[in-house]
Amino acid sequence: MLLCPNHHREATLGAMPETEQRYYKANPYNQIKDLAKGSLKILQSTLAMQLGSNPVVGDGIILEVDDFPLLELGLSDEKIVQVTVSLYDQSDTLLALIERNEWITGDPLPWDLEFGTRWIKS
Repeated sequence: MLLCPNHHREATLGAMPETEQRYYKANPYNQIKDLAKGSLKILQSTLAMQLGSNPVVGDGIILEVDDFPLLELGLSDEKIVQVTVSLYDQSDTLLALIERNEWITGDPLPWDLEFGTRWIKS
């Protein structure tokens, strides 16, 4: 869940109950007011990112284990970054599945993301 810096601080310090966090998640202010589409848009035609200390250029499967993709990146015709991620625990239990930016399964809390105008990291 992405929150403005003030709400993020409240949530991190435990001053905002989980029910209120889920309300904001279900009713994103910027999307309701049509101020943002909620997606990371880039200006260039080639997707480039920094994955830890490794530069990655282009789309497709970025990380796979045993021929199973864990991280895949794409770029829509509107130049919206599309992320597909499968997250597992040590017992190979699926914790979360995100397909082209849509959270399919798993609890969307308590992930902590930082973001800027043209970047996002966790």
